[in-house]
Amino acid sequence: MKKRGYTLIEMLVVVAIILVVTGIGGLSIIKAMRRNDYNEMATVIPKAIAVETNKAFEEGSEKTITLDLNSKSIETGGTEKFLPENYTYSVYSVTRDLDGNIDSDGTSSKLTGSHSDIEFEIDDDGKINSVYFDGDETDSVSGFNSKYHPSILVEREGEAFCRIDIISSLYITPKIKVYRPDGSGWVLDSRI
Repeated sequence: MKKRGYTLIEMLVVVAIILVVTGIGGLSIIKAMRRNDYNEMATVIPKAIAVETNKAFEEGSEKTITLDLNSKSIETGGTEKFLPENYTYSVYSVTRDLDGNIDSDGTSSKLTGSHSDIEFEIDDDGKINSVYFDGDETDSVSGFNSKYHPSILVEREGEAFCRIDIISSLYITPKIKVYRPDGSGWVLDSRI
Protein backbone atom coordinates (compact mmCIF):
# COMPACT_ATOMS: atom_id res chain seq x y z
CA MET A 1 0.00 0.00 0.00
CA LYS A 2 1.34 3.45 -0.94
CA LYS A 3 1.17 6.32 1.51
CA ARG A 4 -0.16 9.64 0.46
CA GLY A 5 0.98 12.90 2.06
CA TYR A 6 4.10 14.09 3.81
CA THR A 7 5.84 13.00 6.94
CA LEU A 8 6.16 15.29 9.94
CA ILE A 9 9.90 15.69 9.35
CA GLU A 10 9.37 16.79 5.73
CA MET A 11 6.84 19.39 6.83
CA LEU A 12 9.16 20.70 9.57
CA VAL A 13 12.03 21.04 7.08
CA VAL A 14 9.80 23.04 4.70
CA VAL A 15 8.58 25.30 7.52
CA ALA A 16 12.18 25.87 8.70
CA ILE A 17 13.28 26.82 5.17
CA ILE A 18 10.36 29.25 4.85
CA LEU A 19 11.23 30.87 8.20
CA VAL A 20 14.89 31.30 7.26
CA VAL A 21 14.04 32.85 3.87
CA THR A 22 11.44 35.15 5.45
CA GLY A 23 13.89 36.26 8.16
CA ILE A 24 16.58 37.14 5.64
CA GLY A 25 14.07 38.94 3.44
CA GLY A 26 12.69 40.87 6.41
CA LEU A 27 16.14 42.13 7.40
CA SER A 28 16.81 43.20 3.83
CA ILE A 29 13.53 45.12 3.72
CA ILE A 30 14.33 46.92 7.02
CA LYS A 31 17.80 47.89 5.74
CA ALA A 32 16.30 49.13 2.46
CA MET A 33 13.70 51.24 4.33
CA ARG A 34 16.40 52.85 6.52
CA ARG A 35 18.59 53.51 3.48
CA ASN A 36 15.59 55.11 1.72
CA ASP A 37 14.85 57.29 4.79
CA TYR A 38 18.50 58.38 4.94
CA ASN A 39 18.58 59.23 1.24
CA GLU A 40 15.35 61.20 1.60
CA MET A 41 16.65 63.24 4.56
CA ALA A 42 20.06 63.68 2.95
CA THR A 43 18.43 65.23 -0.12
CA VAL A 44 15.17 66.93 0.98
CA ILE A 45 16.59 69.07 3.80
CA PRO A 46 19.81 70.18 2.01
CA LYS A 47 17.93 70.83 -1.25
CA ALA A 48 15.31 72.98 0.50
CA ILE A 49 18.05 75.02 2.20
CA ALA A 50 20.11 75.36 -0.99
CA VAL A 51 17.12 76.41 -3.11
CA GLU A 52 15.92 79.04 -0.62
CA THR A 53 19.38 80.50 0.03
CA ASN A 54 20.01 80.73 -3.73
CA LYS A 55 16.61 82.39 -4.26
CA ALA A 56 17.37 84.92 -1.52
CA PHE A 57 20.72 85.71 -3.13
CA GLU A 58 19.35 85.95 -6.69
CA GLU A 59 16.23 87.93 -5.78
CA GLY A 60 17.96 90.06 -3.14
CA SER A 61 15.17 89.40 -0.65
CA GLU A 62 14.95 87.72 2.72
CA LYS A 63 13.54 84.17 2.94
CA THR A 64 12.48 81.84 5.75
CA ILE A 65 12.74 78.08 6.07
CA THR A 66 10.56 76.47 8.75
CA LEU A 67 11.36 73.08 10.24
CA ASP A 68 8.21 71.86 12.02
CA LEU A 69 9.28 69.31 14.62
CA ASN A 70 5.68 68.24 15.40
CA SER A 71 4.45 67.48 11.88
CA LYS A 72 8.00 66.53 10.79
CA SER A 73 8.01 68.77 7.76
CA ILE A 74 10.12 71.49 6.19
CA GLU A 75 8.44 74.51 4.60
CA THR A 76 10.06 76.81 2.07
CA GLY A 77 8.32 79.54 0.12
CA GLY A 78 4.85 78.08 0.71
CA THR A 79 5.89 74.53 -0.22
CA GLU A 80 5.77 71.93 2.52
CA LYS A 81 7.65 68.62 2.32
CA PHE A 82 7.18 65.89 4.88
CA LEU A 83 10.13 64.07 6.40
CA PRO A 84 10.16 60.42 7.51
CA GLU A 85 7.95 59.99 10.58
CA ASN A 86 9.78 57.64 12.95
CA TYR A 87 12.73 59.97 13.58
CA THR A 88 13.46 62.80 16.01
CA TYR A 89 14.79 66.08 14.60
CA SER A 90 16.81 68.55 16.72
CA VAL A 91 18.74 71.70 15.91
CA TYR A 92 22.14 72.40 17.49
CA SER A 93 24.61 75.23 17.27
CA VAL A 94 28.07 73.92 16.47
CA THR A 95 31.43 75.65 16.93
CA ARG A 96 34.41 74.55 14.85
CA ASP A 97 38.11 75.03 15.58
CA LEU A 98 40.61 76.73 13.24
CA ASP A 99 41.03 73.50 11.24
CA GLY A 100 37.30 73.29 10.61
CA ASN A 101 36.72 70.38 13.02
CA ILE A 102 34.06 70.43 15.70
CA ASP A 103 35.78 71.62 18.88
CA SER A 104 36.87 68.81 21.16
CA ASP A 105 35.81 70.74 24.25
CA GLY A 106 32.16 69.99 23.43
CA THR A 107 31.05 73.37 22.16
CA SER A 108 27.89 72.00 20.60
CA SER A 109 24.65 73.04 22.24
CA LYS A 110 21.07 71.97 21.61
CA LEU A 111 18.83 74.81 20.49
CA THR A 112 15.52 72.96 20.29
CA GLY A 113 14.58 72.17 23.88
CA SER A 114 10.77 72.36 24.01
CA HIS A 115 10.34 74.19 20.72
CA SER A 116 8.19 72.83 17.90
CA ASP A 117 8.92 75.27 15.05
CA ILE A 118 12.40 76.29 14.01
CA GLU A 119 12.70 79.16 11.51
CA PHE A 120 15.93 79.76 9.64
CA GLU A 121 16.07 83.42 8.55
CA ILE A 122 18.01 83.92 5.33
CA ASP A 123 19.20 87.43 4.49
CA ASP A 124 19.19 88.95 1.00
CA ASP A 125 22.79 87.73 0.47
CA GLY A 126 21.72 84.11 0.89
CA LYS A 127 23.24 83.64 4.35
CA ILE A 128 21.45 82.17 7.36
CA ASN A 129 21.74 84.90 9.97
CA SER A 130 19.33 83.75 12.67
CA VAL A 131 17.33 80.82 13.93
CA TYR A 132 13.99 81.65 15.58
CA PHE A 133 11.97 79.34 17.81
CA ASP A 134 8.18 79.00 17.59
CA GLY A 135 7.92 82.22 15.55
CA ASP A 136 9.22 84.32 18.45
CA GLU A 137 11.86 86.76 17.18
CA THR A 138 12.96 87.48 20.75
CA ASP A 139 13.83 83.78 21.23
CA SER A 140 16.62 83.34 18.70
CA VAL A 141 20.25 82.55 18.01
CA SER A 142 22.22 84.61 15.49
CA GLY A 143 25.69 85.46 14.27
CA PHE A 144 26.34 82.33 12.22
CA ASN A 145 29.56 82.05 10.21
CA SER A 146 31.94 79.36 8.96
CA LYS A 147 33.12 78.54 12.51
CA TYR A 148 29.73 78.75 14.27
CA HIS A 149 26.71 77.32 12.51
CA PRO A 150 23.41 75.45 12.93
CA SER A 151 23.26 71.68 12.55
CA ILE A 152 20.22 69.38 12.27
CA LEU A 153 20.61 66.09 14.13
CA VAL A 154 18.31 63.23 13.13
CA GLU A 155 17.90 60.38 15.61
CA ARG A 156 16.06 57.07 15.57
CA GLU A 157 15.18 55.43 18.89
CA GLY A 158 17.74 57.60 20.71
CA GLU A 159 20.62 56.80 18.35
CA ALA A 160 22.13 59.24 15.86
CA PHE A 161 20.98 58.57 12.29
CA CYS A 162 22.46 61.52 10.38
CA ARG A 163 23.63 65.11 10.89
CA ILE A 164 23.16 68.00 8.47
CA ASP A 165 25.50 70.98 8.95
CA ILE A 166 24.57 74.34 7.43
CA ILE A 167 27.86 76.23 7.20
CA SER A 168 27.67 79.91 6.29
CA SER A 169 30.39 81.44 4.24
CA LEU A 170 31.54 84.99 3.74
CA TYR A 171 30.78 85.41 0.03
CA ILE A 172 28.56 82.52 -1.06
CA THR A 173 25.41 80.75 0.04
CA PRO A 174 25.88 78.16 2.80
CA LYS A 175 27.64 74.86 2.31
CA ILE A 176 25.50 71.95 3.38
CA LYS A 177 27.32 68.86 4.63
CA VAL A 178 25.61 65.58 5.49
CA TYR A 179 27.27 63.16 7.91
CA ARG A 180 26.41 59.62 8.94
CA PRO A 181 27.50 57.95 12.18
CA ASP A 182 30.41 55.54 11.97
CA GLY A 183 30.76 53.89 15.36
CA SER A 184 33.47 56.19 16.67
CA GLY A 185 32.39 59.47 15.09
CA TRP A 186 30.89 61.04 11.98
CA VAL A 187 31.74 60.38 8.33
CA LEU A 188 31.08 62.96 5.62
CA ASP A 189 28.68 61.62 2.98
CA SER A 190 30.53 62.48 -0.22
CA ARG A 191 27.48 61.73 -2.39
CA ILE A 192 25.73 64.92 -1.29
